[in-house]
Amino acid sequence: MDERFEQRSPEDLPANAKREHQMIPFPPQGLPQVPEDAASEAITEPSLPGERELLVDESGETSYSNSPQSSAPSAFDIGPASYPTPETDDDAEPEPQDSFEGGDQPGTTFNTDIHGDVDKLVQAGTYEHKEYHQHGERLRITDITVDDLEGNNRNRFVKPDSVVTIESELFMGERQVALLAIEEGGRNTTARFLVSAGNQKPRRIHPPAELVIEPWQLKKYDKSAFLLDLSDIEIEEPERLLENLSGLHEDLRTQESFLVVVFGETDLETALCEQFGVIGIARPDPYEILSNHLVGSTSATEGNEDGVGTAENSATSESAPSSEKKKSGYAGAPAEWVTFARNRGLLDRKPPAEALRLRKAINEALDHWNSLTPAGQASLKEEFKERRHIPWSSGDRAYAEQLVLDRFQAWVAELDLWNHDNQRKPRLRAFQLAAAVVPTGDPIRIRTEATALLQTITRLKLLEAGLDEEGISDPALGEPVWSGPGTRLLARDSLAELRDGKVVFTRPGFAEAVVRYFWNDWPEYRSALIDWLMNLATSDTFTSEERDRLKNQVGKFAIHHAQERGEFGFLYDVVAKWAGVDTTLPDAAKLLEQAATTSGIASAVRDRTRQWAKKGDSALRRVVAELCASPTFALEYPRLVTTRLVHLMERRQAGDEDSALDAALERASRLLVTEAHQSNAVLARLSTDARAEQLAQRKRAVRLFLSVAQARVKENAEPALIPKADGPESSRKALVALWASTLRVLKHDESVIQPAFNAWMDACAPTEMEREVISVFRNAIADRWEEAGEADHVLARLSGRWKAVTSLPLVRATELDQRLLAASRDAMFEITRQTFPDQRFERG
Repeated sequence: MDERFEQRSPEDLPANAKREHQMIPFPPQGLPQVPEDAASEAITEPSLPGERELLVDESGETSYSNSPQSSAPSAFDIGPASYPTPETDDDAEPEPQDSFEGGDQPGTTFNTDIHGDVDKLVQAGTYEHKEYHQHGERLRITDITVDDLEGNNRNRFVKPDSVVTIESELFMGERQVALLAIEEGGRNTTARFLVSAGNQKPRRIHPPAELVIEPWQLKKYDKSAFLLDLSDIEIEEPERLLENLSGLHEDLRTQESFLVVVFGETDLETALCEQFGVIGIARPDPYEILSNHLVGSTSATEGNEDGVGTAENSATSESAPSSEKKKSGYAGAPAEWVTFARNRGLLDRKPPAEALRLRKAINEALDHWNSLTPAGQASLKEEFKERRHIPWSSGDRAYAEQLVLDRFQAWVAELDLWNHDNQRKPRLRAFQLAAAVVPTGDPIRIRTEATALLQTITRLKLLEAGLDEEGISDPALGEPVWSGPGTRLLARDSLAELRDGKVVFTRPGFAEAVVRYFWNDWPEYRSALIDWLMNLATSDTFTSEERDRLKNQVGKFAIHHAQERGEFGFLYDVVAKWAGVDTTLPDAAKLLEQAATTSGIASAVRDRTRQWAKKGDSALRRVVAELCASPTFALEYPRLVTTRLVHLMERRQAGDEDSALDAALERASRLLVTEAHQSNAVLARLSTDARAEQLAQRKRAVRLFLSVAQARVKENAEPALIPKADGPESSRKALVALWASTLRVLKHDESVIQPAFNAWMDACAPTEMEREVISVFRNAIADRWEEAGEADHVLARLSGRWKAVTSLPLVRATELDQRLLAASRDAMFEITRQTFPDQRFERG
């Protein structure tokens, strides 16, 4: 029979996507085991194939204090400054009929140490293998590292009265399930605080597919403090969910564990909250947070036990000989700084993270003031007297407060005065903005880019200085070539300095403040600014490192602006501009990922990704697909990624070809199948598309399926989609439908099918695997009468080619080939008999 087939070499199977986080060995003793007497318990049929095992997190976490970040790299290392944002994200896994069922990107690594990250409770771990439990789906449970919430850090946490009561009840065993509706901005720290004390082991329960938890799923983890965060999940049946969670009370009491469940503040109706005892918790008062951190995180300066000063300064002072010790500078008591903040309204209606930013500004301002020599302090006082109208008679406190305001308010007062004095000097303004953005600090480059910015604004007719189109072509914008101040004077007049031949801003955060000021105070120039920054980020005149630094600056500003102002326009505009260019698409995805995981703005950004996936243009859909293809994001938020992929596939139009989008969808689907245990959802969506009316849509679905069908959890393992004997029936039916469509739709392009077919047949060495694979192919032939005969012939030719190249022994390969062909003939007989019931047929 082999002579009928042409021999060909097998194509290489694609490797799994490279994980961006460290794979952590899975301890055998950590595998959950279910007692034998639990076999009689009623278990809800799982919707996901495979079990979820314990993921051990060793990377550490952060809190509201500025503790070190985890070792896993992220796109933008920025923490919280969270404004309340909408949380209406449809991240619940889709219904079966509308859902999926069952490498590293080159670019910029963004970094900043402005804030500490409090949004990420747990870094994603890794799966070593998949199994099936006799009762159904195992929960994905992750250890939580909460060392940063112990000791002094824990004491700085501002506990609302309700939290104090809940904490007491949990640790005394009077309450086993705490249902909490916590306001955004205090949600993560409050939840982690409750699970971090006592002798219980802190563990996070990742939301299961059906949002149902059975007692047997928790029995292995005695004396545990479980945290279930549902704040980013759309709950379709809240009453059923609350009944399920409340019903775990006695079982948790038996194993000396408790469960803290976190909802968003608007997720549940008032009546349900009253019925099930859901406790509403407001975020902590930022002024109380400021007071606690000023007392707890700063050391007293000499001669002022209650003073505020950094530990670093204190150590320096103590290490110096007594005769050389500098006279103690101004510090101020914590209560004075809190009063100062209240009187100025600096934290009114602000999220808790802003209190930490203010604390940092206070410490930096005091360090700067006390580090100045007497002559330096006198010079600064003279400047404040002239520009800030602070009288000489004022003590050090007034000047320290002004320094704090400068840092906390992004140097707004300073820039207000500067722009007022230079409102008729557009070239100087452009020079300052270029100096804040150009990563090299090269004066010639800064002059060139400042001219380019003015030209951009002129062409858009947005500049108010009266420049016309005639000046565009002139590098000096209509002025004589040799005119205006030189570089040193330009730098000085721009509030910068010329150091080692480079223009630099010496004050911390001032460069970002310049960009922020331009964006806020000249909204009519925003489109020109975005175009100019886009051209800089893709300019060939910069090295790749310099372009990365520029993207870092722009991305950092975009996230900070959204955090601290609650305005997302700049962030979304940058993402959209970068997404429209192939070379910056990875950077757009990284920026979007960090924004979608940053406290305070995450919910709004995730909701925007839903809008882009459903109604966005091709560039926006591509960046959402790239976000879904990020290993760290897909493993941390598999339900959200699954939903976004549904939206992206539903949005595809017949005949709409987009290779970049298809590639991202393929990588995301592979991650969901091999790592995130979401194959049930992926298969459901693909099987729906594989039966669509448009041929182009069917082809896209089966081609994506063939790529995912080859994906393996790890090297030398069988393809992850091959069904298990005790796997969900819904996944099996979806696989049958997909293979049926594949054999029919691609009957004239068998070379595309061959790699996936080879991978499945090579996995048939074990007898039990053979039964499953051949059963799927048999049912695929019998799925429907249309083109069943041609599908049968395609399957026979695929099998013949596979037999010629497989690494299995010839005897075993021949046996499998014969069994497959026999099963296919039986399928043809059955489908023929069912299609023509009035006729009599005999098996050939």
